[in-house]
Amino acid sequence: MTYVSRRSYIGHDGVEDLAAAFRPFDTIICCVGFGDAFPAGTQLKISQAVLLAAASDNNNSDGHGKPKRFLPWQWGVDYDAIGTGSAQDLFDEQLQVRALLREEQSKNLVDWVIVSTGLFMSFLFRADFGVVDLPNRTVRCLGRWDTEISITTPRDIGFMAAEIALRPGAISNQVVYVAGDTVSYGRVAELVEKHFGGSGKEFKRETWDRDSLKQELAKSPSNVMLKYRNCFAEGRGVAFDMATTVNKQRGIVLQDVQSYLKEMEI
Repeated sequence: MTYVSRRSYIGHDGVEDLAAAFRPFDTIICCVGFGDAFPAGTQLKISQAVLLAAASDNNNSDGHGKPKRFLPWQWGVDYDAIGTGSAQDLFDEQLQVRALLREEQSKNLVDWVIVSTGLFMSFLFRADFGVVDLPNRTVRCLGRWDTEISITTPRDIGFMAAEIALRPGAISNQVVYVAGDTVSYGRVAELVEKHFGGSGKEFKRETWDRDSLKQELAKSPSNVMLKYRNCFAEGRGVAFDMATTVNKQRGIVLQDVQSYLKEMEI
């Protein structure tokens, strides 16, 4: 595999232009992100370009003909389980990408793999997300304290992306799961309190239940963090059984919340 960066072009390049850029490569792994980083429809356009490149009869002098494998930007929750029309409207495009890949699967254009990783571990500790608010020494649950969430560090996501791309085994044209940890908000609170408890000031716990989050979103419908909070409060498609993850099945140990906390200081 060879690394190619076209971040500055992806937002405005057309499908044909992107397909031309993708054709020399065997494997396309999309790591550009989504949301405010690019115009709506960018992830769908990238997927269309990969399929167009894969359908090409072009043969390159280096022996590479066209893309054979595609890992799209789906490094997050299980959008199938969440479904369309969720509080986070950005998720609908991710479902369109899945629908496109499944629709084209019978043509055998490209072998695709969607890797669901849950929430990025670092996001859990962002004060503006609100779950672990270290500056205010507050831990909050989204929905209920027993609601679970799967989380993976960006470093481990990159590691598992390489693992799946280079050693796919039987993984082909499907959604797979990766997670460093699957924990309840109550367990997160316990671990945070235990790790930082000796610093002289106790942490407080607050509940952001589903009804109150919906009311807040109704008042501020464009607030991105409120959209995310509402989705995670539902508890649907955001937590994976660790036994079903590729890392657990292959005996690969990823960083969990407890070990992540050991690297943190406040």
